[in-house]
Amino acid sequence: MAFISLRTFDNSIEAHLLKSKLESEGIECYIFHENTATLTPIAIGAISFKVYQKDFPKAYEIMTEMQRLVPKDKNGNIICCPKCRASKLIIIKRKQKKQFKGLLGKIKSFFNSHEISVVVCEACKKEFNPSHLC
Repeated sequence: MAFISLRTFDNSIEAHLLKSKLESEGIECYIFHENTATLTPIAIGAISFKVYQKDFPKAYEIMTEMQRLVPKDKNGNIICCPKCRASKLIIIKRKQKKQFKGLLGKIKSFFNSHEISVVVCEACKKEFNPSHLC
């Protein structure tokens, strides 16, 4: 059976949380390159999370469900998408690189990336900053 990459991670904690959830659902999964990424701080996104190809659809659905939000404001009211007013929101993490000029700057940019969180409405696909939820 062939493995397929479900996702990459920057830290092993998130990878192990997903692994625990998938294994509790009966899905066999593996974490690759965990030690390399832990010992080498420049190995961003180096932890590879893989599942068997036959389990990919179910694993992807479970992973997406884990990322789903039920955002509430300070008063406990459910927050909706600012565009379509739907309440099905997902947090997606993306890598963002700082931009520097010149050749040395490009090398510096390669090593200076960080992860940002973006909230996406599942209904209309609008993206917005999670800080706008509160």
